[in-house]
Amino acid sequence: MKFVEQVVEDEARVKVAKLLGNMKSFLTTPSAAQGNIFDKTLPSNFKNQDQLFAIVVKAVKSVQDKIKSVADNVTLGIQYSPPRFGMDIGILLKKMEETIPPCETEKGTPADIISILNAGIIYKMTWKDSGKLESSTKESIQDAENDINALVLHSIESSVLQKELLSYMEKEE
Repeated sequence: MKFVEQVVEDEARVKVAKLLGNMKSFLTTPSAAQGNIFDKTLPSNFKNQDQLFAIVVKAVKSVQDKIKSVADNVTLGIQYSPPRFGMDIGILLKKMEETIPPCETEKGTPADIISILNAGIIYKMTWKDSGKLESSTKESIQDAENDINALVLHSIESSVLQKELLSYMEKEE
């Protein structure tokens, strides 16, 4: 939540807060409100899906520290702070909506890779709520998700190349 508080643009802050709220709600709401997600695969030795859902949540929570440890090791040396997130996310989300690769936060300033990934994830998880899916087929939804993934990947590649070029130019001066 420290990250949400730092988001400068209102529209982006609402999207991020809604996404986090939905995730939190999913983890804390009794499974009956989840649309009976385990009904078809519920083992016969479980009395109800609430019991199975509780086991799944407990299993995830039991490995939470390990996941955090692995993530910290993988991102070692990458400094990413709530203020950085707050400055970048609104700009990059607008670019995603316009299908412009979100590889710069401003002209000549490469976006942070983590900011690009965050923007891609947030956009992907919130565009479905925008009403654009009402008449979409399963195939067109998959195509849209593939396009979003490609846009994020292209943005990361462009950002890395731009950073390398700027670093090279600085050494030459």
